[in-house]
Amino acid sequence: LPMTATALVNMGRSVTDVALMSWIGPQAVAAGAIVSDFYSIIFYLGAGVIAAAAPEIAQAVGAGRSHVVRRATQQGLWMAAMMSIFMFIGVWFTGSFLGAFGIDADIVGEGKGYAAWMAMTIVPMMGVTLWRNVYAAVGMPRVFLIATLAALPINAAADYVLMFGIGDWQGMGLAGAGVASAIVAIGIFVGLGFYASKNSTMSRYHFFSRFPAPDLKRLKEMVRIG
Repeated sequence: LPMTATALVNMGRSVTDVALMSWIGPQAVAAGAIVSDFYSIIFYLGAGVIAAAAPEIAQAVGAGRSHVVRRATQQGLWMAAMMSIFMFIGVWFTGSFLGAFGIDADIVGEGKGYAAWMAMTIVPMMGVTLWRNVYAAVGMPRVFLIATLAALPINAAADYVLMFGIGDWQGMGLAGAGVASAIVAIGIFVGLGFYASKNSTMSRYHFFSRFPAPDLKRLKEMVRIG
């Protein structure tokens, strides 16, 4: 139930983004939607690979092998970091891909700034995806739900200020939605990591101690399963 609720709350963030984009105009909605859809294709391909860490972590929790939980999470962070490099490039060049599919040049141009910031967003979001799987695997999905709920009003407020400005500042328009998404993603990633280091249930796994080098064999297996 918490995992389903988290998915619905994430949809709420998307709805908020689109609703505020509509205040700019129909072309902004078109540009924002098509960039967001392209981002989603790339993101969910990466998220599927990261999700391969969850069964190993859950199995290790059940077996009481805390060192395996730590090791699988750390290798998952390596995978998230490596994949985010290629995913960043893919989202950054969204305009080129969309242009190749015959999307109107004006719409592609309108979404260029938004795409650039969504490329920044995908980096912390890969880390967030790993934490989502870790918290679920150790039986604490409510923590992720609370973090996502807390991010919803922050995202809405950041959207409004960054898109439309405040005081004499006119805002960034459509690109502001991308900046807001990046800020929220970084906040969730750092917050979940901080909680994992302080919470008594999570801290026993010592996620940030004895951080190993990438295990290429393990990472290859994660890609295969994911």
